[in-house]
Amino acid sequence: MKVAVRMRSNLRVEVHRFNPLLAIFASLFAILIQGYLPMWFPTTAALDLPLLVTLYFALSRRSQIAGLLIGAVIGLAQDSLSHGPIGMFGMTKTIVGYAASSLGVRIDTEHPGVRLLAVFGFYYMHLVVFLGLQRVLLEKAMLMPGPRSLAVAMVHAILAVVLFQFLDRFRKDY
Repeated sequence: MKVAVRMRSNLRVEVHRFNPLLAIFASLFAILIQGYLPMWFPTTAALDLPLLVTLYFALSRRSQIAGLLIGAVIGLAQDSLSHGPIGMFGMTKTIVGYAASSLGVRIDTEHPGVRLLAVFGFYYMHLVVFLGLQRVLLEKAMLMPGPRSLAVAMVHAILAVVLFQFLDRFRKDY
């Protein structure tokens, strides 16, 4: 269902509804691809497909509570399949999902350029929060993102624009 939300500046931003099965299927598919794709193509290990799915649903729903829950569920599911400590991706994606849905409330994120910039920024937010949590909770040395992270962030942003256009086809518009 397409719902318009009136903002303070009288700008109307649409809130989109999705079939719950789409959200579940897209999340599970991203997590499974995330786990198996690097086995065949090792260079894809840097991709974080669950992050892109989290960002898509958080930006589209424009509800902080929904973004928070989507991030937590996808992050914890990713944690269950990773080799790291349980909860790191859950906490990180919860924070990023909340922030993305907060941004989605403020601006219209339907334009591909806005999506590109948003995903680029949220990739870095995810990286910094993850590294910060590792530093605080696991007492690991905090590594600063280098030039490689710029390329990875740009790949995420470009992939997100294509993925978001594909997922837009499955929105429920009434």
